[in-house]
Amino acid sequence: LGSPITDRLVEVRIEQSLDSPALFTLRLQEDICGGQPGIIDREELQPKRVISVAVQTEEGLACLIHGPIERIRGSFAEGGPGSSVDITGRDRRSLLDLSSEQDTHEGRASDVIQQMLRGVFDEVDVAQTSRVYSEGDGSLNQHGTNLRFIERQARRNNLSFWVEYECERSGETLTVRETAHVQPSPPRPQDTPEPSRSVADIELVAEQGLVLRMNPRPGERRTMTRFDVEIDVNRPTSAKGRVVEANDLEEEETSASDPQPAVEPNGESLSQVAGDGEERVGHVISAGGRDEVQPQIQAMLTEAGWFVNATASTTAEMLRGVLFPHQVVNVTGVGLRHSGAYQVKSVTHVINGTGHVMDLGLRRNAVGPSTSASRTGGS
Repeated sequence: LGSPITDRLVEVRIEQSLDSPALFTLRLQEDICGGQPGIIDREELQPKRVISVAVQTEEGLACLIHGPIERIRGSFAEGGPGSSVDITGRDRRSLLDLSSEQDTHEGRASDVIQQMLRGVFDEVDVAQTSRVYSEGDGSLNQHGTNLRFIERQARRNNLSFWVEYECERSGETLTVRETAHVQPSPPRPQDTPEPSRSVADIELVAEQGLVLRMNPRPGERRTMTRFDVEIDVNRPTSAKGRVVEANDLEEEETSASDPQPAVEPNGESLSQVAGDGEERVGHVISAGGRDEVQPQIQAMLTEAGWFVNATASTTAEMLRGVLFPHQVVNVTGVGLRHSGAYQVKSVTHVINGTGHVMDLGLRRNAVGPSTSASRTGGS
């Protein structure tokens, strides 16, 4: 933005999540000179101008967001002091949300998604979906923006849609390269190049060096200020689907189990923790074929399988790095039952004169084994 703008920055707030466009708000100090505001009308802060926010870490520059300004709000106080300007927007997924479309597509949903993403992002990484739509066997209908279409198809096919950044700085210029992913998150066994591997062989790999530590041992440092965890077992552990064939209206039943491996080796999954001997069965009814409904019931079970949710707070200074949704981080010092690998599902970054705070949402689909050590608070 240049020093006349950045010198007036009071706070940067960025909200990131697993599947939705990231949001940014820049608060700037405004002033009145000669009856005129100082910055709200500057060209750099007008709608559609792209804002990039990057922070320096031990690993280099990390881009937190890259997207256009969508709203500008000014708050003016008498005399000028106390006036402010808020600039808000979303990442460049917002470009897919500009106009509503009513269309009918054929082929795979993944091919349609790739076509929509090309030309918007530098790189596109889309997992192939199973069903092939055709005029005689049910078409793929779109009612809404490309963004809503992609998000809906990602959910129905047990995938996530997110954007990753690579950035470098040359003088005052920041160059950002974007990759749009529509992939399982985290990767599942059947999505790996080695299908012979068992569930027990698949583990989440935590970001090297980034550990959320609550009760440090001697010689270690604390890297979070708060950790709250909740276990919710009122979720389906299996699912059945009823398929109504489009051609002959015949009904067919299908079933599925959670395709995602437990993040905690030797840990306890939802069905083990629920422990009441009764299956909780979810149901999906849909027109189309088995290849239409199977991903939907797997998606339902995958989401249900993340039955452990936590919130935590840390700072970039304590952690010596930054976290993003879809990453995996190790949590220690909260007992054997709740320490271990978690996937980051949301991050709210607040950057101001006092530092860079990160409020985290975390999830996992297993807890550590029940042992006397965990029950007595061992770490």
